[in-house]
Amino acid sequence: MTAGFIAYPVMKFFGGKVKQVHAGMWALFVLSVLFYIFYSF
Repeated sequence: MTAGFIAYPVMKFFGGKVKQVHAGMWALFVLSVLFYIFYSF
């Protein structure tokens, strides 16, 4: 599930549709990236 929180904004970013991603989704994106960086084992 957290992979989707990362993949969705990244695909929208590279697709040129950044404004379609809500601020809450960007917050979940950041939290998910931090989760994978600090809690992956």
